[in-house]
Amino acid sequence: MRAQTKFSTALGARVPRPSVGALAVLLVGVVACGFEPTFPEGEISCRTERDCPPSYECVSSTCYSRDLVRDGAVIDAPKVEAAAIPDAAADTPVGTAGAGGDGGSVEPADGAAGQTAGSGGGSGGASGGSGGASGCGTTCTLGAKRCGANGLESCIMVGTCPAFSGGAPCPGRQTCQGNVPNGACVCPMAPVGCTGKGTACAAMTARTCDVDTEGCVYEKATETCAAGKPCTGTFPAAACTCPAAPAACGGKVGTTCSGTAAVVTCALDANGCLAVTQTTPCAAAKPCATSGGLATCSCGAPPTECAAGAGGVCRANGQLATCAIGADGCLAVTGADACTGSLTCQGVAPNGGCKCPAAPATCGGGTGTFCDVNGKVVTCAR
Repeated sequence: MRAQTKFSTALGARVPRPSVGALAVLLVGVVACGFEPTFPEGEISCRTERDCPPSYECVSSTCYSRDLVRDGAVIDAPKVEAAAIPDAAADTPVGTAGAGGDGGSVEPADGAAGQTAGSGGGSGGASGGSGGASGCGTTCTLGAKRCGANGLESCIMVGTCPAFSGGAPCPGRQTCQGNVPNGACVCPMAPVGCTGKGTACAAMTARTCDVDTEGCVYEKATETCAAGKPCTGTFPAAACTCPAAPAACGGKVGTTCSGTAAVVTCALDANGCLAVTQTTPCAAAKPCATSGGLATCSCGAPPTECAAGAGGVCRANGQLATCAIGADGCLAVTGADACTGSLTCQGVAPNGGCKCPAAPATCGGGTGTFCDVNGKVVTCAR
């Protein structure tokens, strides 16, 4: 028999679940009689540990003995019959003898009602006693788990009867799932493509996943990939990735030659990917060439005759060749002609030209008649 039930019998009245104040009165009265009571587990309401009897702790607003509490939670315990408080009616069945048909009533510690109204007062008390001893009502299997409105509930000993504890919320992202007796806090389904830390592709989205302290895989961030930079690769190294760079770019931003026929300009596009942004054709006389890291349509080496630059050049055959910038922008021989009359090609490139030969010494650099060294008359004219 439990202390609460016997005490109520001794008083001859039905005692409800004790409040904190009632517990204090009960405790003082029993200690004064010299007895050491054992209080029912999980039936005394409390706000703090001070509201509980000695050696009891306040867990989920009810009092439990400390040997049933681990890390702030009630653990499973074998069924233990609480010691009764001895009284003068220790050998009398639990109940209160009534008179004139008022049956005695009792409220067992396990919460089961044992109240019976009888035609005889004695029968009422006896019925009340048998009600308390008849069992625990709806019970559960110790250790069973189920999902309740407030979280995961465990079947533990509450007083002398197994019963489900108050619900404990699941930690973090876990949720309570499963049916009795296999309820449990479990992680939700991992995002598609993720099995841990890393990034996976989901169509045009790069989904980055992480693992929390409960071991649940969750979506930490997402990136929508552009059409020109699709999501590629496999978990855990998927990413929004640029397509392969054009071979003509040589893997760098700037200008390169496409053979000798064109200058290719490469730059980063709106997605940050290397792409060909311009192609400039080169004329045959001005092929593509690279100098100092810069590719341009460049003139080739000038003709040997024009090595000194634009101007006139006297050829060995007496012709005057002209070097000039052509329509393609390159230095080239643009013409070659023989000198006319008595003119001859004279001068050093690029200053060559058709010029008069040196005047005869007899003329003295002028025109008119002169005597030569032989005494003859010489006429000088242009």
